[in-house]
Amino acid sequence: MSKKSLTVIIPYKNQQLITICAVDSLLGGLGSAWQLEVLLVNNRSSPGEVDAIAKKYRDDKRVSLLDYDKRFNFQKINNWAAKQASHDIILFLNNDTELVEGSEGLIERMYSKSRLAGVGAVGCVLLYGDEKHIQHGGVYLSNGGMAEHLYAKNSLRSLLRNNEEHRLKEDAPRTAVTAACLMIEKTKFLAVEGFNEDFVIGGGDVDLCIRLNRAGYQTWCLGVGSSAVDYILHKESITRVGIKLPWSDYVQSYRSYIRGLDDKLVDPYILSSEIEEN
Repeated sequence: MSKKSLTVIIPYKNQQLITICAVDSLLGGLGSAWQLEVLLVNNRSSPGEVDAIAKKYRDDKRVSLLDYDKRFNFQKINNWAAKQASHDIILFLNNDTELVEGSEGLIERMYSKSRLAGVGAVGCVLLYGDEKHIQHGGVYLSNGGMAEHLYAKNSLRSLLRNNEEHRLKEDAPRTAVTAACLMIEKTKFLAVEGFNEDFVIGGGDVDLCIRLNRAGYQTWCLGVGSSAVDYILHKESITRVGIKLPWSDYVQSYRSYIRGLDDKLVDPYILSSEIEEN
């Protein structure tokens, strides 16, 4: 049986311990069944941090170290790295994520889903670092031109135990998923010209998914499954504490998000019960 080929793109600036945790959890979880390429993209880290990561992975041929020596722009960094990906399936991954023990099958589910002809971006349920509360269960749009994470800060166990009027266990079509963990075929990504580089920090992932949906490539968020173990930890924004979104990101977001709403100015992929729970 041929190995599954995957390129993982992880931008980072300093925070070597967090970055190493993200990479090691992935390498250890996926194992030898994968032909894996991890592109670690340094964005102006201090020399000591770069050297530490280089030393850690100097003998691991699965890991390549790239330098993006320009002013931070999340979209530009990922677009630049995507063009260098060797494999046709790309996983965009934040360096503050962790693939926990027991959830290794989630990456394979995302991989299989992303290869389907009518599928674009594929995401999954993300929990905060406490491994209890939801950080992301897909993204929905509101009529004010805003985007919100479904079920954010709710307890995963409580929702699964107390209420069946949700789609956390099952795979669901969504308007968008976060680029903190987003898998997509490279050909589809390039077909819509990647991330919109007019965004600087936030919003570009939602915009990407909206454009993919409109091009006929449906965005999906995969559920946690019946055993509720298919999730990834996201220790959100540890690497950019105190950095505010520029006003231009809000402007670009509104212009993009309004196109993702249906004629009644509601998110076309959301159930009313899910909004009530959120």
